[in-house]
Amino acid sequence: MKKRCLALFTLMVMLASMVLPCAAMAFEKDHLTFVAPISVKIHDSEVPLPQAYHIVSDRSFYHIGGGRNNEVVDPAWKASRIITSGVYTYYLLDDDTAALIAIDQTYQSKKVVIPSEIDGHTVTRLGLDRNVDVLEVYYSSESHGSWNGSNLFLLFGTNVEEVVLPESVSVIGYLALSTDYPGGIKKLVAPGVVDYGGGRDVDVAFKLPDKIERISYFAFSDGRFSAYKNKLKLPETLVEIGACAFKNSFLREVTLPGSVQVLGPYTFTDCTALQTVTLKNGVPYISDGMFMNCKKLKQISLPESIASVGAYAFENCEKLSKVTFAKKAQVASIGEGAFRGCAALKSVVIPEGVTEIGDVAFFDCSALSAVTLPDSLTSIGAHAFDGVSSKVKFTVVDGSYAHKWATDNGFATKVQKRK
Repeated sequence: MKKRCLALFTLMVMLASMVLPCAAMAFEKDHLTFVAPISVKIHDSEVPLPQAYHIVSDRSFYHIGGGRNNEVVDPAWKASRIITSGVYTYYLLDDDTAALIAIDQTYQSKKVVIPSEIDGHTVTRLGLDRNVDVLEVYYSSESHGSWNGSNLFLLFGTNVEEVVLPESVSVIGYLALSTDYPGGIKKLVAPGVVDYGGGRDVDVAFKLPDKIERISYFAFSDGRFSAYKNKLKLPETLVEIGACAFKNSFLREVTLPGSVQVLGPYTFTDCTALQTVTLKNGVPYISDGMFMNCKKLKQISLPESIASVGAYAFENCEKLSKVTFAKKAQVASIGEGAFRGCAALKSVVIPEGVTEIGDVAFFDCSALSAVTLPDSLTSIGAHAFDGVSSKVKFTVVDGSYAHKWATDNGFATKVQKRK
């Protein structure tokens, strides 16, 4: 049998080429000083805010959409449209409705009721658009070190426990429900919300809106779900989940409805507590890195609607021992590194219809000893099965591409007749 050990240099090159979009959004840490009074810059225009308004700092990453520090990324947003009226600061949208972006926390109590109108403008959203970052440079000190990062308006103070939105509000913007520590919103009334931007690194102690159609990128990153005991069944109205939406969250169980049609990359990556995943029929694919590093995930069943398994989708799911494809599976491809490092995986049946298995797809699956390859295969990538059990046996169709590949690479085979 030929040696199937991947050269270290080759592996390093492959891994170096893989860049997480989450990490790619990182800021450089510059030596900058605090800007006071609190203000933001939209393009070249400074927009001051009253001192009673607070901002939430976001040190690590999440500079989404590109652009430089201290500006609104989306050029459609203009500084002249930010208006302060009494205790509220809002952005006047193109349709003449208001996006509420700041509230004077001096007047906040445990329950905050958002008005349906401000200055005659219907309030349609809470917080900024998903494509916009309002950034501010802030402090440099010996006690805290020197760095800069993104900041967004912090609408709610530490004492706020309940937020009531009018039915006119359909969008909760990115980080709009974040609160300054150690506070946390425990009840949310949001009858009209369909687009949810969430609040990173918070405890979701309230019930989510039951008509959510979109969950934005990073919406629940690093989040806990105490209202759901970290067992979340997403609603059948859900259509889209953004990149890294649940990254590094404390979820233990999650159910994805068949209504979901768009899945951003790295949706559940680094969810190290995640043990049970239910994918309803209708989920179209497994996105790149979707369950990467979910170290407690033990099994996964892929419904027949799944058309592809993305690159590094289950990489380093070290306890994943069972992968089941539906009998009428529509899977056409298994991406690069899709199951790389799944050390507990002992057997896998690749369904008929799969034409491509990517590079290092099952690399270092050290317990893998039984693999069934379909007649439909036309491509198996470099080192796809390097590092599997020395006792591995491939079940292949006589005369198929997989048969020739397994023979050429010195693997033991069980040959079946073509049906």
